[in-house]
Amino acid sequence: MSDTQTIIWMILGSLIVTYAMRGPAMVFFGQLSIPAWINRALGFVPIAVLAAITAPAMIAPKGEIW
Repeated sequence: MSDTQTIIWMILGSLIVTYAMRGPAMVFFGQLSIPAWINRALGFVPIAVLAAITAPAMIAPKGEIW
């Protein structure tokens, strides 16, 4: 099997595993309505994640605080 075929099979396997894990949750919880305050709070998640990733690198660029 060539490297290209191996990569294609790995991508397809990842796709199947991802949808096998997320599919049932989407089916069961897809009908639930989310309260407005949770929807507003979820809008801040990308900003919080970006801050959590970048702040340590800015505070301690070499991995040391002192």
